[in-house]
Amino acid sequence: MFQHTTKTGVPFNFHVNAPNDSWYDKPGIYVFCVKNIWGGFGALYVGQAKSFRDRFASHEKWNDAISNGMSHVLGIEIPQQQERDRLEQILIEDLTPPMNTHHMPAPLFAFSASRGW
Repeated sequence: MFQHTTKTGVPFNFHVNAPNDSWYDKPGIYVFCVKNIWGGFGALYVGQAKSFRDRFASHEKWNDAISNGMSHVLGIEIPQQQERDRLEQILIEDLTPPMNTHHMPAPLFAFSASRGW
């Protein structure tokens, strides 16, 4: 078990799995991770699944995560879709995983190279 406490102080207990572990036909949130030198985990990608087993069978980010050093997959069962949507967004904002570029919040401002900034 690995506990992550969000920036708002809410703790979540994730099961720690090796990438080649068997997965259940259960819904939830998962985090592709790299184990760091302090014994914690660095998030590469956060996602959700209606079925862990079905989602990982052909995940479009799986090979990229392996190439980026994925050593573990953290998972937590969350049956309700609305709760999965909410937790996925919270974790992406908290952890800023580099492979979640499509879910990242927009920058507060942007500079344009053509304007000489």
